[in-house]
Amino acid sequence: MYDLFENFADVFNVATKNGKEHIFSAQFKGLTNWNGNMLASTASPNTVPGIAGDHADALHTAGGLFEAFAETDKRKYITFAVEFVSPTDGKTYKTIPHFNKYFDPSTPASPGQSSKNTPIIRFAEILLIYTEAENELNGPTTAAFEAIDRVRERAGIDLLSVTSPSINKDDFREAVFEERRKELVYEYQRWFDLARRGPDYFVAKLKAAGKTNAQPKHVHFPIPQRELDLNKNLKQVPAWRE
Repeated sequence: MYDLFENFADVFNVATKNGKEHIFSAQFKGLTNWNGNMLASTASPNTVPGIAGDHADALHTAGGLFEAFAETDKRKYITFAVEFVSPTDGKTYKTIPHFNKYFDPSTPASPGQSSKNTPIIRFAEILLIYTEAENELNGPTTAAFEAIDRVRERAGIDLLSVTSPSINKDDFREAVFEERRKELVYEYQRWFDLARRGPDYFVAKLKAAGKTNAQPKHVHFPIPQRELDLNKNLKQVPAWRE
C-alpha cells in the first residue's frame, strides 16, 4: 500500500528509494558506467573545492521560491542547500540556494554519480491531485482539506483546515497549486501546472517570478523544425510562426 514517508528526506534518500511513497521513479545507480543522476551535477556548485558541479541549475532567487518556504517548513533544507562541505579541505562553504534533492553525500567529488532516483509520480502528488479534483467538483470539502493537510502536516507547517477553514473554492485552488509548487520542486511539474491553467495565468505567474520574456504561446511547444522539414504537409503552430 502506498503512503507518505514520515520523514520528507526519505523521499530522496538512497537507502529508502523505491519505498512506500514511490509509485514510479527514474532509476539511477552511481559508480556504474555513469548511470548516476546527472541532475545532482547540474544543481551542484562549482565554487566549492572538490565538488565538480556545473552550477547550471542553481536556484536564482528572483522568483522568490526559496523565500516562499517558511523556515519551519521541513522541506526547505531538503529541497535546497545553502552550504556544502568540501571533500577536499573539510570546510563548510556557504552558497546561494542550490536544488538539493538529488545531491548524494556519498559522492560529493563527482555529483553526477548520485544514486538518488528522480520521482516521476509519488503518493504525495496523488494526495494533491485528489485534493484539486475534489475541490473542482465539490469545493473545499472535509476530504479535500484532509488530503492537502496530510502533505502539510508532514512538512511541519500549519494545517490549511486550521488557518483557512472558511476558504472559498478559488482560493483553495490557489492553495493547492502553491502546495504543489513547494512539494514538487525540481520534479518537473511546475511548467505543466502553469500551462494547464491557461496562458493568462501562465504568463502572470512567470512574470511575477521575474521571467519577463514569458508569452502566451509558451503554453504550447512548437512543432520541431526537423518534423516540418520531413513532412511538408505539416504547418507550424500559428503562434510560433513569427
